[in-house]
Amino acid sequence: MSNKIISDREFIVNLVNHLQDIDKTIVLACGAFDLLHPGHVAFIEQASKLGHLFIVGLYADAYISKTKGIQNPVQTQKDRAVVLGAFEHVRYIVPMGDEESNESIIRQLHPDFYARGGMEGEEPIERTAVEESHGKLMLIPYIEGYSSSHILEVIKQKMV
Repeated sequence: MSNKIISDREFIVNLVNHLQDIDKTIVLACGAFDLLHPGHVAFIEQASKLGHLFIVGLYADAYISKTKGIQNPVQTQKDRAVVLGAFEHVRYIVPMGDEESNESIIRQLHPDFYARGGMEGEEPIERTAVEESHGKLMLIPYIEGYSSSHILEVIKQKMV
């Protein structure tokens, strides 16, 4: 499992370039993947089917706390990476830095497809970076009723 976690950016950039040179399709998605639920599983399965190699950019703990609130994440980036590594469909996990954005990793890796969860009609902030990298943005719809925030709320309610 740990061989899926790649902290060496030069290695992953070179690997992606090599695979694209031999006509392999690279898929990238970024996220927290903190409290995994059926929505995450469906997303990973759908995103991985877009190409030959599926890479997950995994948000840093500080980034998640800043964007989702101090109570997040529940699990550390290292633990979240180990759990993601158990998924057959996830080939590599790239831990992201505290201030690193989706756009910066897109611009580093130049994936053929960038998979993002979302709803129809939303304008993904990553669109410009994906298009500048000559990739295609793929919006994978959320599955209603599943979210890590909802899981946390249910836990809080049951604790009262």
